[in-house]
Amino acid sequence: MALLHMIASLPFVVLLLLPLLLLTRRKEGSTSLKLPPVPPKLPVIGNLHQLGRLPHHSLSRLSQRYGPLMYLKLGHEPTVVVSSANMAQEILKTHDLECCSRQPRTSHTKLSYGCSDIAFAVYGGPWRELRRISIIELFSAKKIASFRSIREEEVERTMSSISSYSSSSLPVDLSKELIALTSTITCRMAFGRSYHDVGSRFQIILNEAQAVLGGFFIADYLPIIGWADWLTGMRARLEKNFIDLDRFYQQVLDEHLDRAQQQQRDSSEDLVDILLRMQKDEKSLTTDQIKGVLMNVFIGGSDTSSATTGWAMTELMRHPQAMEKAQEEVRSLVGSKGKVEESDIDQLHYLKCVVKETMRLHPVVPMLIPRTTLQHFKINGYDVPPNTTILINAWAIGRDGSYWESPEVFKPERFMNSTDLEFAGKDFNMIPFGEGRRICPGKNLGIKTVEIMLANLLYSFDWELPTGTTKEDIDMDEAPGVTHPEVSMALLRMIASLPFVVLLLLPLLLLTRRKESSTSLKLPPAPPRLPLIGNLHQLGILPHHSLSRLSQRYGPLMYLKLGHKPTIVVSSANMAQEILQTHDLECCSRPSRTSYTKLSYGCSDIAFAAYGGPWRELRRISIIELLSAKKVASFRSIREEEVERTVNSISSYSGSSLPVDLSKELITLTSTITCRMAYGRSYHDVGGRFQMILNEVEAMFGGFFIADYLPIIGWADWITGMRARLEKSFVDLDRFFQRVLDEHLDRVQQQHDSGEDLVDILLRMQKDEKSLTTDQIKGVLMNVFIGGSETSSATVIWAMTELMRHPQVMRKAQEEVRSLVGRKGKVEESDIDQLRYLKCVVKETMRLHPVVPMLIPRATLQHFKINNYDVPSNTTILINAWAIGRDASYWESPEVLKPERFMNSSDVEFAGKDFNSIPFGEGRRICPGKHLGIKTIEIMLANLLYSFDWELPTGMTKEDINMDEAPGITVHKRHALRLLATKYSGVYS
Repeated sequence: MALLHMIASLPFVVLLLLPLLLLTRRKEGSTSLKLPPVPPKLPVIGNLHQLGRLPHHSLSRLSQRYGPLMYLKLGHEPTVVVSSANMAQEILKTHDLECCSRQPRTSHTKLSYGCSDIAFAVYGGPWRELRRISIIELFSAKKIASFRSIREEEVERTMSSISSYSSSSLPVDLSKELIALTSTITCRMAFGRSYHDVGSRFQIILNEAQAVLGGFFIADYLPIIGWADWLTGMRARLEKNFIDLDRFYQQVLDEHLDRAQQQQRDSSEDLVDILLRMQKDEKSLTTDQIKGVLMNVFIGGSDTSSATTGWAMTELMRHPQAMEKAQEEVRSLVGSKGKVEESDIDQLHYLKCVVKETMRLHPVVPMLIPRTTLQHFKINGYDVPPNTTILINAWAIGRDGSYWESPEVFKPERFMNSTDLEFAGKDFNMIPFGEGRRICPGKNLGIKTVEIMLANLLYSFDWELPTGTTKEDIDMDEAPGVTHPEVSMALLRMIASLPFVVLLLLPLLLLTRRKESSTSLKLPPAPPRLPLIGNLHQLGILPHHSLSRLSQRYGPLMYLKLGHKPTIVVSSANMAQEILQTHDLECCSRPSRTSYTKLSYGCSDIAFAAYGGPWRELRRISIIELLSAKKVASFRSIREEEVERTVNSISSYSGSSLPVDLSKELITLTSTITCRMAYGRSYHDVGGRFQMILNEVEAMFGGFFIADYLPIIGWADWITGMRARLEKSFVDLDRFFQRVLDEHLDRVQQQHDSGEDLVDILLRMQKDEKSLTTDQIKGVLMNVFIGGSETSSATVIWAMTELMRHPQVMRKAQEEVRSLVGRKGKVEESDIDQLRYLKCVVKETMRLHPVVPMLIPRATLQHFKINNYDVPSNTTILINAWAIGRDASYWESPEVLKPERFMNSSDVEFAGKDFNSIPFGEGRRICPGKHLGIKTIEIMLANLLYSFDWELPTGMTKEDINMDEAPGITVHKRHALRLLATKYSGVYS
């Protein structure tokens, strides 16, 4: 959406930016300063495009060409990048005072209450006072020591939690455990209450705050068009997160003030108590400053320690000899006393080296927090003007081959003879906490937390990788984070090319205006359009929501221009019936889309192929051979076996306080079923690579390609990186399919007699009928790959989510299935037809949450009329199944989950009799895998309801369940569904 809104405002943006561009050129041309080496810049955005997704990597590569001191222009912002220890020492020591301020950033300023904190405040009296309080009161050695029992208690609790996985085949999500642990420690130290008390809401707010702090705001780099942050949605997202944070902080403060009034001072002072006491005694501390400091603790305390420990464990798993050495040290010292205490840590010299080596390779704040110069100074013969941002690449410094021997190798021994075990940055070759006035005040607390966590993990457990994974398979990819935003490369490159884009688009704009004014067609009602992009900006992140709202104003039949593409949007059952039944033949083709065409081998598939002979032949094969009732029934044992395996997996959580990630379990289950049916091998055999490819392919299907809407600037998809990403995704997908085909061809030659899967059928038909190409086979496999794996799991996740929000419906569904199945231990497919209420639950879920809410777009083959309006040929048809399923003119209380509404309906098989619920579409383009999908959903849901009693995690109510949707061709629940599962007592063990 950021890209769309920017294209929409091109004419206005260029008018604003051209004077700025000329002024900047004139200003830069007149400077007499000797600046550090400068990489080439683009118009308007300068060097922003060179930051990439991970700026510390990109800038490190640039420094190898332009030197350890570089001068960049990030939009309008002059920036000096430091990439060596010598230059860092000059900045952080010699010129510390001249560059110890901060540059205000949109997200930093908002979330820190106008920079009323320690981390982001500008240099001055208020900051110095907060710094004094943090050193003397909040993070003094004495205060840190007073929290020792909290750290030890929570670490012990986490070890007990991990112990529940011991001896089982279930891998522990160590990242999740460590994040929960550090969050709990932070909450108890800062707020006097545990993470579990606050509930999962804490983690949701924390995750969003981190995402927003790491978000890209145009106002930070091009303030003249800062308003675009409202168009992209980033500003609204920031405001919402601030409200959530402020509400949380205020609740914490109110609880502490109430406790103080009631003189409940028995418990030891937490950080909030200290801040409130100082506010009362010294009068100089404002409430905003207290909240700002809490934000620093909230983000810094919860995230950095868990990230460092996670990286340490990752490196140790990749280097078994270092793991063995560290474990020998800690176990030799601690012996059989059962846990590592903080009093043991000082004797664990090798463990301390492991921590330091981890921080060298993986500083969790790799660019530190940017500084700003207060006045002009010189460094290494170069001028550094005032108001210049200073970026110090701690990641590059820690991997500098001129200082570190084998810098990319994990080698804790390099620190064994060093006395600098407290990360003091003596020679500035390793500065994970920064240095000088702006050094992290929580450094010592962070180190203590990391060391006690890591020591207990190494002492308490022997660690192995999951079955089938080798140390070479460990993914070392980094996620972008708080200290430097993940730059919206699409947006940046588009801004950079504004002058050229406008020159190309102005003739198109004039031609379009002339063409539209000459038309004599009576088109459906049309919302107002913007130049160039038409109504594209009105689609929003979730088009089915946005278009539903538009239809309430403009009617159930609307005419939009999505870029150059004429589009009809259908939002009622009557209009859908006209399209899908009366005019089915006139609009049964597909519009061309960049991602569809590429990933379906030139539309050589069933789902995305244009209407014609090849499509009809594939459709015939799918109905008669691949997805016939007989074939679907033949895969019954696969569905039942994999459902039973998943139930057993979930059973390992039964009776524990550990929530099961039901979203993950169900996605794995449907992927495994799909693989076994289609490829004759299970999801586990293919490995985690399957899911990575699946996720990326789905992202590409839901991605925005400029070529689809403004083909005259389709080349911009290469600039944004979307086209390259699509090509890579296709290569990965094709390699996977080719491997599957090769294995099946080898098996045929060896005359294996295992049961026929879908690939076997397609290869047999290719051999017998000669008309089926390899690209068509791969295209069909892609349809099965996406449709089979994603839609069923998404529907069951939505069903379980709705049932958790409606306990009485859950109870009724469970009573039905348990009453029928009794004590035989599992639901079989032969039971399903008698589960009438369960079928209604599924249908009601599909009404509320059709997983392809806009269906797959159709395209008209010829002109026709509907409701007295003209529909021209080559028009895209979008049918809003989501809006139709919630149409109040047909459905009573349409937003309410009420399965009973289907109890008297004979239309249990989703035939779309009156087109009021069409999750699978209708007509020639109805989903051919409909019956397979329904069977899979029903057997999954029935066994989940039969086998377990479900509860929300501790501290969470049904009102807390997040119902946000994730954008994409298949609409998933944005946040994973995590529930407590207790094995139903009526089920035999």
